[in-house]
Amino acid sequence: MLSKNAATLTVDTALLSAINTGREQGHGGSALLQVVGAPLLTFQIQQLVAAGIRKFLVEVDVVSGAIAAVADQMKQRGISVQFVRFPRDLQDCLGAGELLFVMSEGVIANDDLLAEMIAQPLVYIVTVDGRKENEIFERIDLNSFWAGLALFDHRSIAAIASLPEGWNIGSSLLRQALQDSIVHRPLSQDLITSKLFRRVLHQDDANDLTKKMLTHRAHDADGFMEAKLFGPVAAKLAPLFWNAPTPRQMLGIGSMLTAAAAAGFATIGAAALAMAALLAALFLIKLQDMIGDRDRRGALTRLFGGVIWAAFAATIFLISWGAGRGSFSALFAPMVMLALMLYAVKSRLTPRQKALIASPALATILLLFAAFFNVWMMGLCLVAIAQLFVLLWPLYAPDLETVKLKLKLTEKS
Repeated sequence: MLSKNAATLTVDTALLSAINTGREQGHGGSALLQVVGAPLLTFQIQQLVAAGIRKFLVEVDVVSGAIAAVADQMKQRGISVQFVRFPRDLQDCLGAGELLFVMSEGVIANDDLLAEMIAQPLVYIVTVDGRKENEIFERIDLNSFWAGLALFDHRSIAAIASLPEGWNIGSSLLRQALQDSIVHRPLSQDLITSKLFRRVLHQDDANDLTKKMLTHRAHDADGFMEAKLFGPVAAKLAPLFWNAPTPRQMLGIGSMLTAAAAAGFATIGAAALAMAALLAALFLIKLQDMIGDRDRRGALTRLFGGVIWAAFAATIFLISWGAGRGSFSALFAPMVMLALMLYAVKSRLTPRQKALIASPALATILLLFAAFFNVWMMGLCLVAIAQLFVLLWPLYAPDLETVKLKLKLTEKS
């Protein structure tokens, strides 16, 4: 039943599972299956951290080196990870006013669903109906399966504390919930059909999830060229860097060096080399974004967002200053172009408009051609005019539906 004090309850702790991870890979649990270059357990933790969880209990039978490495990595980021083996281990881990969020092994859920469950804490278990395609989940009766997500209060934990060693904690909590007739929350089958909610049991499942995540990351960019060219190419290269720490570190250094080289070439008037170096820096940034985990991708965006824009602006201004022989009038066109790009980033334009106007890579490619053919200032003006055209076209373009309607009326008359 629902807690009477639901409004005062909090959800800060999650219980995950890493059973049988001491066995050889492929014959044990799914917590160590590789998803976008990291263990599935890491992926689950990152999902829940984004939803607001800060403390994690991981059920284990053996603490393998790989599981310990995941815990150490999380602790370095300020995330508490504690191993538990027996039902009684939970007693001191949860307060009376706190709910325990349970995510079973291999479950990957939609971010919005997790955020909503944690933001509105109630005691319930999430279920799916009894159709055949849901048999990957744990059956709880003739008509439904447990979807692997639940919220339990301290009473459920206290009820299983006396169970002997060897009892699975997650399953014990589920059985206790069924005995207590805790509310069932049905999950929309559309989430499973669309694979926004899934259970990863084998490496093939993990590979399918990895492919989906890489596709999403490849196109997860405001810029047209970043999404259409850099993203797909970086998605092909990303697996080469997942298990290679040194090359991954070199990418960060390389992106900064190429951005600095772009400014250096611009200073000496080598416009084509400057734009080529800037293009390389933009691609390396996208590649880092592809191979990074969820936390590091966020940090990368915050770190390089301002840096790369500063390098881009500095390179453009330096080239324009040299091309204009030190005349301030030569800075007008780049100022207009950069102002339109920054406006597009912050404004509520359509995705297509934003992709075309606020794409440093697209602007860099166009200006690379201008520099190569020694028409830099003309190229800048044409890029700025093109940006204005994309920005203003929807305001003044004829409504196609209106035009069609007028044509039909004309034909009838």
